Amino acid sequence: MALSEPVLVRELELVRARHHLTWLSELLRVCGLPAYGLRVLRLAKTLRLESGPELEGVSRWLLRNRSLRWPTRHVGVLSAEQAERLPGGPVARAAGIYADARSQDQAYERLGFRPVVATGSDAYARWRIRLDEARQALVLANAAQEARTTPLGLVEGPFGPIGSGRPSAGSALIEMLPELLVGQEWGDAVMTVVSLAIDPADALQATGGEEA
Repeated sequence: MALSEPVLVRELELVRARHHLTWLSELLRVCGLPAYGLRVLRLAKTLRLESGPELEGVSRWLLRNRSLRWPTRHVGVLSAEQAERLPGGPVARAAGIYADARSQDQAYERLGFRPVVATGSDAYARWRIRLDEARQALVLANAAQEARTTPLGLVEGPFGPIGSGRPSAGSALIEMLPELLVGQEWGDAVMTVVSLAIDPADALQATGGEEA
């Protein structure tokens, strides 16, 4: 709908924040922190405009937790050339690329939107980007009030840009998985795949599968 019709910015941004937090809950489970993953998942499911203080509390804990830093630092690093092959999305922004379809929307421009970026291009940078985007999304949702998007035929989804005839970020990541995973130990390989957060629809298409 958002590709062709104006939609409320606050609704899009709440969906983005919920998605990123749900993904973070899975990352915590993979890192051996299931209790904290459940806490983040509960926040994702109940997130509303007034959830800022709770989200900030979770963010402070995540940012100082060594059990999350150690297994993600310097893991699954994309080269500059690999990052440039991506059409956008959080993985590209975790590599310092300012690619975000929201930058083209006047509604976001009026809100002072700027993409969140990092430079590590590893699993650590990727979960940091999604955490920071979740926090930014809640701020945008609160500031937007009744503002609606401008239909441009291109929308920045949680995984990356969505548009008719455009390649998805997930399909590009699937293509480069073999070169990313070669030579990695099992734990690092799992963390790399999890940190890329490939859209299940892209994975299904790549394997030639069909939804049940």
